[in-house]
Amino acid sequence: MKNKNFWENTFKNNLKSQRNFPNEELCRFLGRNYKDKKKIKVLELGCGTGANVPAILHHNMSLTAIDFSKFAIKICKKKYAYYKKDLDFLHFNMLDLDKLKDNYDLIIDVFSSYNLNFDQNKILINKIYNKLKKNGIYFSYTPSKKSTSWIREKDRFDGSTLNSFKRKNSPYFGNKGFFRFVSKEELKKNFSKKNFKIKYCEKISKTYNNTKEYFEFFTIEVKKIK
Repeated sequence: MKNKNFWENTFKNNLKSQRNFPNEELCRFLGRNYKDKKKIKVLELGCGTGANVPAILHHNMSLTAIDFSKFAIKICKKKYAYYKKDLDFLHFNMLDLDKLKDNYDLIIDVFSSYNLNFDQNKILINKIYNKLKKNGIYFSYTPSKKSTSWIREKDRFDGSTLNSFKRKNSPYFGNKGFFRFVSKEELKKNFSKKNFKIKYCEKISKTYNNTKEYFEFFTIEVKKIK
């Protein structure tokens, strides 16, 4: 990935930028779909420093969490050393997903695959499909093209991906490497070519700089139907 060095340096020197608590939309998704706390296999893509781990383990799930940062994985292993089972952290690139030995009931992607450009993301979707069990779910929380950052930033790698942020008042100014956005139409197209069904798709928005900067995310649940 283009921004691997940026994230390695972030995890070493700027942990204040990392969340300490699980993503709220992930918590809502888990609460809607897994109330019975049945044991299932879960894969988290781009786990970072492990903020989402408590929410997943709370639902009695067996979790494999991957990240391409060695330092992030080191932090996770130390942070959750007291868990002796049902939890594994791997230094792994999400584009190498097919090399994992297991298949999964649920694959979680919270603000992680946006680091891939448009073509790389198409490759990832194919690999997600192959690693999901039948009726498995892919959960994603990812940036929308309705965001001010996509509309106003001009340093673009492709029709969905920024190379960098040039505006100093952008909430992600300083982020190095690919930053991909998506539209609702693209989401539908991304999953229509496979045996996927979009079960849930909602927009989540927030503002920065005293409401001058709008940022929007999609929360989606996609089911593998064959």
